[in-house]
Amino acid sequence: MPENIGPGVMIKGTYRLEEKIGNSHLGEIYLGTRDGGEPVTVEILAGSMTSDEETVTRFLQEVEILSSLRHPSLLAAIEAGQDTDTYFLVTAYEHGMVSLNEYLAQHKALEPAQALGFMESIAGALEYTWSEGKILHRDIKPQNIYITADGQARLGGFAIAKSSESQSMGLTGVGFTIGTPEYMSPEQIRTPDDLDFRSDLYSLGVVLYECLVGELPFVEQAPLLLMQKHMDEEPQPLIERTSRVSPQVSALVDRMLAKDRDDRYESWGALISALQVAASGRTRQTKTPKPQTKRTVNTAQKGANSQLNMSLML
Repeated sequence: MPENIGPGVMIKGTYRLEEKIGNSHLGEIYLGTRDGGEPVTVEILAGSMTSDEETVTRFLQEVEILSSLRHPSLLAAIEAGQDTDTYFLVTAYEHGMVSLNEYLAQHKALEPAQALGFMESIAGALEYTWSEGKILHRDIKPQNIYITADGQARLGGFAIAKSSESQSMGLTGVGFTIGTPEYMSPEQIRTPDDLDFRSDLYSLGVVLYECLVGELPFVEQAPLLLMQKHMDEEPQPLIERTSRVSPQVSALVDRMLAKDRDDRYESWGALISALQVAASGRTRQTKTPKPQTKRTVNTAQKGANSQLNMSLML
């Protein structure tokens, strides 16, 4: 981390760091103010992430793309750049906003209608970013979803996002897995260079599962064992873990968490429609959702998976 970074420090003479509120894969996150008034979050990149000039250039190019995107459920990227030896990313912030992680700590499990509504908003934001620039978030988790004072969901945490249409890898290199193991899709672990929107859709399914149960579908202390479960094990169906969800909602989450991405929803629009129907309690009259294929892992595949390289560790 650059020296002399902390509360009271000015970035580019515009952004004042007020309070450290967390850490990310890239560095430290501060609540700040813009020109003395407007609240923002400022992410300061750790020195280990900025030692390579080409990597930083790629990262800034990606954020430039993101800064042009505007959607009601997105926390917009305002600016990214360099101030002497400090690289930073500034994102919009709203007074009274808390992360979904904090919200869940207060409420444990959410009512299905509320959880489905939150996920519909986030899916709408992801549909927009995918349609505008084939942008993958790659780190969907409660810490990157925010709930406003009036109960609206917003998506942030785009610092490790990348466009699947560009050669830029942001702050990652070819073949390097980045993300949060608790929420990673099977393909994000196995083939991180071959992802599409369905990887983010899986991660959103993990978040929805957590919102409805109050617990993650898979729990392990060791990241490698956790990633192994995402690749090989089926989560216990929601309907077996809580009586508050309908079979329809349980099936929706099962489909989001399908191991094979071809068995998930075929578009963000299809997921949004399913979320709306499930929230209303209506029975879907259109195309029957594709059943999830029961996945059997053969011995050879298990053996290959068990040899995951430690480079997967973040």
